[in-house]
Amino acid sequence: MAAVTHLDSSLLRGMVDPDDSEENRSRARRLFNSNPSWQFRVSILAVGEVVGKMAETRSASASSEATAELSRLFRRRRLELHGIGKGIEATELATQMMKADPLLTPTDALLVACAFADDECNVFATADEGLVESSTVDRQATLHCVRIYDARAPRQKGHTSRLGNEANMILRQMDPLQQDST
Repeated sequence: MAAVTHLDSSLLRGMVDPDDSEENRSRARRLFNSNPSWQFRVSILAVGEVVGKMAETRSASASSEATAELSRLFRRRRLELHGIGKGIEATELATQMMKADPLLTPTDALLVACAFADDECNVFATADEGLVESSTVDRQATLHCVRIYDARAPRQKGHTSRLGNEANMILRQMDPLQQDST
């Protein structure tokens, strides 16, 4: 059973931007290389956010280098571009989450909602503390049977407790980083 993992823009940037912090680049590499059978997806919104931020802060040639790496990941089929899919469902869910948690930005709410609207998604990976700590995101993750993977502390005991013991056992089997944490 292959995990379908949606990546937040924080981890996508760590994968393609050589100017991102070494800590975040290491997180992204560790997650990406943890299991070659995992299918990683990224929403078009995350790609736009990362490319847009790089274009604002870097030279055109540096931005071009990062987008070339993104293209290589797509061509090797290790990363799949995910559209807004169930657009109405995702935007309505994002709106509900922002009403319930005023600290959620529209971009973050939409990124998470796009993952939750993907019927094949079972993991949303992020290094964003606000998303990991949000009780609203946690509640919706449980409702949609999606695990929030905290890439900041992948070996932290108990960080996968959101879905209950049976689901955690299945996820540990898919995630070799979790096998030594219990």
